[in-house]
Amino acid sequence: MAIARLEKIISGGQTGGDRAALDGAINHGIPHGSWCPKGRRPEDGIIFERYCLKETPQSQYRQHTQWNVRDADATLILTLRGQLTGGALFIRQCAERISCQWVESQHYTVKACMRKPLVETIVTNNALYEAMRES
Repeated sequence: MAIARLEKIISGGQTGGDRAALDGAINHGIPHGSWCPKGRRPEDGIIFERYCLKETPQSQYRQHTQWNVRDADATLILTLRGQLTGGALFIRQCAERISCQWVESQHYTVKACMRKPLVETIVTNNALYEAMRES
């Protein structure tokens, strides 16, 4: 059985997990890039230039989210809550609309996040590939 290789991290550079994914890609030499809102507008402050992101024509968050899901082979959604809401729910809806594979993890805790970065876990264990294969 061939093991899938993580070829590119697509992340919009918003807070938390988005930036952790981009930082992990940079640290592991994995190509990264995607779309971010016009003006590199995140939910807090500014999206750093070190992230290879292109700006969408609009500054609304939904446009970059839709384009990032569209450009991905698969989508990973992490949540600390039992039920998806807000942006995470919108990501799943976008993925379902275009029949993009997606994995949702509700068992990801802040404590686990502090022990081992998510991207390192994905790269080392091929977690995303394994989850996709099982679905």
